Amino acid sequence: MRNAKSNDCYKLIILAFIFTVVLLFLSLEIPIILNTYLEPIFPDIHPVIEADKVTDFINFMRPIGYICLFAILVLIIIGFLINKKKITTTSSFLLFLPTFGQFIQAMLFLAGIGILQVIWLPLWYPKLNFLDLGYIINIPFLFTDIMCLLIFPNHPFYLIIKYLIVFVGLFIFMYSILIWFHEKRREKEVFNVSIYKYSRHPQYLGFLIWSYGMHSLANYPLKALPMGALWIDYSLPWLLSALIIISVALIEEIDMKKKYSENYINYQKETPFLFPLPKTIKSILMFPLRKVFKKNFPENKKEVLFIVSFYGGILVLISFITLAVNLDDLIIQLMIDIIYKF
Repeated sequence: MRNAKSNDCYKLIILAFIFTVVLLFLSLEIPIILNTYLEPIFPDIHPVIEADKVTDFINFMRPIGYICLFAILVLIIIGFLINKKKITTTSSFLLFLPTFGQFIQAMLFLAGIGILQVIWLPLWYPKLNFLDLGYIINIPFLFTDIMCLLIFPNHPFYLIIKYLIVFVGLFIFMYSILIWFHEKRREKEVFNVSIYKYSRHPQYLGFLIWSYGMHSLANYPLKALPMGALWIDYSLPWLLSALIIISVALIEEIDMKKKYSENYINYQKETPFLFPLPKTIKSILMFPLRKVFKKNFPENKKEVLFIVSFYGGILVLISFITLAVNLDDLIIQLMIDIIYKF
C-alpha cells in the first residue's frame, strides 16, 4: 500500500513538473504572441515627438479604464457577498492582468498588449500616481537584484532567480491541484497528505508566488526601455490582488469549519495557513484581531475584512511614507552597503 502511494506521488510530481514547464513557457510567450496581433490596433506613439497624440489617446482611454476597473471591483464585491470564490479569484487575477502589458518594450505604455494597462489608468495621472502605493513589496526582489548585480555584474543571475520564483509558484499550484483531484476521487473530506500537510491553501500560495515572480520580472534594474518611454510601477495592483486571494482563503476557512467541524479544526491546528511560521510571528500577526474581537482567527466576513484591511492599510502607508521622503533611494543604498560588508 505504501509503495502504491509513493508511486502515485512520484507520478503526480512528474505530471506537475511537465504542466509547470508548459505553463512557464505560456506565461512568458503568450504576451509576446498577443502583442503581435494587438500592436497594429494599438500602435506605438512617441511620448515626446507626438506628445499631443499621446495625451489625446490617454484621455480617450481613461473613461474605458474607469468602466473596466469599476466592473472588476463590482465582481469582487458580488463574489464576496454571494460566497462565490471563483468570481472573486478571477477578478483578483484581472487586477493583476495589466502586469503582462509591461513585458513589451514600447514608447507608449498602452501600445500593443500594453493596452491591458488601461484597467489601472484611473489611478494614474502624470502628476498623481497611486499605483506605486504598494512599493514596499518590491523590496525583497530589489535586494536580490542588487546583490546579484554587485556580485555577478556580467551574469544575469537576478533573472534566473525571478524565473525560479515563477517556476516554483507554478509547480506548487499545479501539484496541489493534482493532489486535490487525487484525494477528491478517494472521497476524502479534509486533505492532510503531501503538500497539504504543510499548507492548508497551497493553490493560493502557488498563485501568490507565481504572480510575485511575474511582477518582479516586469520590474528589474536592467530592463531596457526606449529613450523617453514612460514606466509605471504596478506594485499596488499586485498587493490588492494578493490581499483579495488571502481574504478568499480566510473565508474558505470559515466555510470549511462549518462543513467539517472537528475534522477541519484539528487540521487547522496541525497545518499552517499558507506556509510554516514561528508561533511568535503568528501571534503578532493575529494581535489586532485579538485586541478588537478577542479571537485568534477570523470567524466571519467582517473579521476577515478587518484583518486584511488593517495589514493592507499598513503596507500602503509604509509605501507612501517610503516614496514621500525618498526612502526608496536610501533603502537601495543601504542594501548596497550591507552587501559590500558581507
